Amino acid sequence: MAALGRTMEKNADRIETLERTSAEVKDVMRQLTPKLDDLAGFVKHCAPTLADQSDIAAMKTDLATIRSEIVLRPTRKQAWVDLAMILGLVGAAITIGARLGH
Repeated sequence: MAALGRTMEKNADRIETLERTSAEVKDVMRQLTPKLDDLAGFVKHCAPTLADQSDIAAMKTDLATIRSEIVLRPTRKQAWVDLAMILGLVGAAITIGARLGH
């Protein structure tokens, strides 16, 4: 008899746990429903203003143009090399001018 009583208590505890879990799931579903409605409304009203295939193709073209322009720009290393070359040429010109002046 005692074993039967313990088994029934365990089953009652399991049922209570399942009922609590079910109540929590229902509560979350109730909270989620308005958010899904808002999302559906947003998609319905904003979808016509979102980008279509032609807009995406135009953006890809623009990105390709920008990438080609970036490739043509000098890097920092190239800027330093150019500066060193200019300073070297100016130094050489001053040295030649000083030699010719004497």
